[in-house]
Amino acid sequence: MTKSSEFKFLLPQELKSPSSEDLWLIDRLIPRNACCLIAGAPKTRKSWFVYELLVSIATGTKAFGTRVSNQGSAMLIQGEDSSAVIKQRLQQIASTRKVHSDQINNINILSENSFYLDNEDHFDWITNQVMTQMPSLLVLDPFARLVYRTNENSAGAVAKVLGRLRSLQRLSGTTIVVVHHYGKNGSPRGSSDFHGWLDAGFYLSKPNHSTTQVRLEFKAFPEEPDFFFKLENTGVGIAPVSLSTNANNLIVD
Repeated sequence: MTKSSEFKFLLPQELKSPSSEDLWLIDRLIPRNACCLIAGAPKTRKSWFVYELLVSIATGTKAFGTRVSNQGSAMLIQGEDSSAVIKQRLQQIASTRKVHSDQINNINILSENSFYLDNEDHFDWITNQVMTQMPSLLVLDPFARLVYRTNENSAGAVAKVLGRLRSLQRLSGTTIVVVHHYGKNGSPRGSSDFHGWLDAGFYLSKPNHSTTQVRLEFKAFPEEPDFFFKLENTGVGIAPVSLSTNANNLIVD
């Protein structure tokens, strides 16, 4: 236990000046030591967005053209995609970066369909895994498939799960990303709970058939312009490819 004699107030000039490595996992995109939400309607390529982030963190290569500030290990708990799909997509993205598939072996993947965040034993297990391995990034995709007894529209129930994730983030320093679907009203289900929880939000939509638009929302940083990507066959596999940040330059299908 810390003794009271060890406490000391500091003046602003005595505080450490943060660098981009202190603040960001991916510069001006994914904050370090934060809780993040990726949300959108079905088929807006939320999982492709996630795989792009995972490969970038694992290999130190750019995500959507943005440099990685903190390369490290990552964890993915995937409640929808099969293990075969996960492997294929990660390897395709890695191939487009011209990195060997072995370089993504620091992504630890759980694709069981029986893991639940609202199961005490399961949450204790993932807490132990995170505290043992201390990954830079933990992705939970999607929230709806990773809760069993929790009603997504129940404020108290969702807040309890998110509260435990926030505690895990603070304890470990790991950035936690939750992927979530939009409800019928065009916003994330249980949106009031998620808006109070997140440090960064990424809201995906499709202005046309081939293009995904990403709107960014930060609590502690200036807002960044929307950006756009599409899936493209690069010759070695399908991968997200960045487009112009000017919506007027996009080709409408």
